[in-house]
Amino acid sequence: MRTVLLALAAVLLMVAVLGCRVVKGPAAGTAGPQAGHKQQVSIYIPCGMLLPFNDALKQFEAENPGVKVAATYENSGTLVRMITDKGDRPDLFVSPGCCEAQVLETRGLVKKEDTRTLGSYEVVLIVPKGNPAGVQSWEDLRKPSVKTISVANPDWNSIGHYARQGLTKMGIWDSIKGKMFFTEHAVDAYANVSQRKADAAFSYLTCPLTSNPEKLSSEKVDVVAKLPPDTYDVPTVVIAMLATSKNKPLAREVMEYLLQPDVQALLEKEGLPNERKVATPSLPEPTTGKGT
Repeated sequence: MRTVLLALAAVLLMVAVLGCRVVKGPAAGTAGPQAGHKQQVSIYIPCGMLLPFNDALKQFEAENPGVKVAATYENSGTLVRMITDKGDRPDLFVSPGCCEAQVLETRGLVKKEDTRTLGSYEVVLIVPKGNPAGVQSWEDLRKPSVKTISVANPDWNSIGHYARQGLTKMGIWDSIKGKMFFTEHAVDAYANVSQRKADAAFSYLTCPLTSNPEKLSSEKVDVVAKLPPDTYDVPTVVIAMLATSKNKPLAREVMEYLLQPDVQALLEKEGLPNERKVATPSLPEPTTGKGT
């Protein structure tokens, strides 16, 4: 009887563990490739870009019924560490700017010839709804009424990197450094502003306000200024195939699919724009921080 009970307990434990597995993305709610799928390709995507990629990848699957796209959405820095520290090996990785892609490139996990640029962003200044500190411009960040500026750490986060680059060229960065509260992820900086724990923060114009409004609702923040485009490099969104991909032909097919004009239009509709012409961004020097 004891043996039977132990066996039953083991089965229940296995069911409980397997029942907690969640595959995010177009096939959410499944634990793996569905019956009839012959090929699978995996892709890591920053969670702020959920809507455009979810729609585009669903469309890809519909047009390629023999293919399953396994998409994982998480903070970009977390995704990088899943690859560099935990040994995850997706076929594709989407970088929201230069910093995240730089880490994988310097470690030999991504080659430049295996990357494509999907779009570009603009950096903006956001404040809590109602703008209690009265911030109307970048120069206003110097005002005594601005006590705290929440910033994704520019040493390993692309938004912080581009904001620092632009504000340094404008001669503002050094004068406001004492007000800055660095966060690990951009979403943490957004949360501080939306919860009125900070007077201002930096964000991309459409990401995540349009591309995943659950991460940053326009009902909780106001956009008060755009960073002048001549002060910083174009924040390009790059998709890269990992050198370790086990299905490179299919990974390349997904990459090229996302570049088709109608798919590009879909991505732009959901918040991944090509507002600024693509240029090769200057990459920051590799850092020894804890990641991106």
